[in-house]
Amino acid sequence: MDATDLGVKFQLYIIKKRVPEPIPDKIEVSIFSHKELYHRDVTRLGKKSIKDLSAEDGAYLDRIDLNESRIKVAGPDAILGAAYFNQKSNPIHTVRYNAGRHESLEFGDPYIPRSIFEDKCPPYLLFLVRWLH
Repeated sequence: MDATDLGVKFQLYIIKKRVPEPIPDKIEVSIFSHKELYHRDVTRLGKKSIKDLSAEDGAYLDRIDLNESRIKVAGPDAILGAAYFNQKSNPIHTVRYNAGRHESLEFGDPYIPRSIFEDKCPPYLLFLVRWLH
């Protein structure tokens, strides 16, 4: 998936086994950053589909302003993914976040236009990918 912001691409590769049939014409990607978003949480949540979330996961998501009603609207096949900022990169136009390397990950490393961040790049991001049929 590619989109642009001020001419800079947002890119997100979603693994084929997670793309529903028939392939949707559009998707919606919501990006969340929160001061209480930590590595252990994004690592655990970044490997789950919405339908696989536990009550503990739901309580955590509610605490970081990703409430249950928003999750329900996304649907059971939505993807919840996570990535962390690569401190070694020097982003000018595009910021590369690392999704990690694990067979259960939902997508590859996202490339995000630097312009969507007000100040410095957040250390961790949570992504909610919703299929629009």
